[in-house]
Amino acid sequence: MNNELFIILKELKNIQPNSEYSQQSRNFILASPQINASNNKLTVADVLSWFNFKHSAILAGAVAIFIFIILWTVSYLPGNKNSLVAEANGINASIQIKLDEIGYHLDSQKIDFSMATNIQNLLKITTDELIQAQEELKNNPEKLKESVGRIKKAEQDISKINSLLKEQGSQ
Repeated sequence: MNNELFIILKELKNIQPNSEYSQQSRNFILASPQINASNNKLTVADVLSWFNFKHSAILAGAVAIFIFIILWTVSYLPGNKNSLVAEANGINASIQIKLDEIGYHLDSQKIDFSMATNIQNLLKITTDELIQAQEELKNNPEKLKESVGRIKKAEQDISKINSLLKEQGSQ
């Protein structure tokens, strides 16, 4: 069996391509561009051909995303105006909910004169606080933190009114 294998391998070794195939392959190899081994320097033209529009767009997109992430992170740093505005908006939403509850309580129950006077005084204080906060912001927009403090005080006053009305309703 080993002898047969060696005989077959010797016969395969003697296989030659036909002359037409050899000529076609030789012409193809000779026609291909030759790479000059001494020209390994990187030129500006080589860089510009690599740095086409697609690469520019990818680079610009990556830079834009990086800048967006930095700006987004900076906008949520403590003491930033955006965080104070978001806090004020949250307080305003809370005030609106409490005012709706107060309206419900006022519609659904009878209130005695002393309770009505107390509620009226608290509403006057709350209104004054909110007007002062608004005027403060109008005159000096840099006093946003102080205005948020006044809005928080107004929210506490409204909570007192709501608590008074709940106590009245439970009696």
